[in-house]
Amino acid sequence: MLKKSKLGIFIVFLTIGVCILAAQPSHASTIVSIQATGPLSDVGGFQFDILGPAGTNSSHFTPSLPSGWVDGTFGLASSYVSYFDGVGTASLTTGPLGSFQTVNADLANFLLFDQFATAIPLTDYVVQQVGTDYNINAVPIPGAIWLLGSGLIGMVGLRRRLRS
Repeated sequence: MLKKSKLGIFIVFLTIGVCILAAQPSHASTIVSIQATGPLSDVGGFQFDILGPAGTNSSHFTPSLPSGWVDGTFGLASSYVSYFDGVGTASLTTGPLGSFQTVNADLANFLLFDQFATAIPLTDYVVQQVGTDYNINAVPIPGAIWLLGSGLIGMVGLRRRLRS
């Protein structure tokens, strides 16, 4: 009976150790950000091209835009990302446009448009690829949760032992 108890305790601690020390998955991401260098205002649309890696397309892009912005890739190749302010009032501010999830995307050919779909001069803005090879680490389950769970399992086992 003593051997079973020691084996049970060993298994619980072994499980906790494996869970805490196991490598957590991470995802690479390219964050796209815009910064004004001139009189940038009333931005109503943007578009850019995805150069790679192979297989990356606009569905990998997660926008961080004001409400009212809609996907504007209608009829464009899947290698283009295009969004516009569908209601004509939700102007884009400087900062993150969005990010590519699970891939590091190489981007090019950035274009911004005003609310009248007129191209804004390149001298008024800078679009940056921020965070290439940026790791977004998954949040690990805290060791306290594992300890609590193993304690509860131990109490259930003790209760069953006392019943028999």
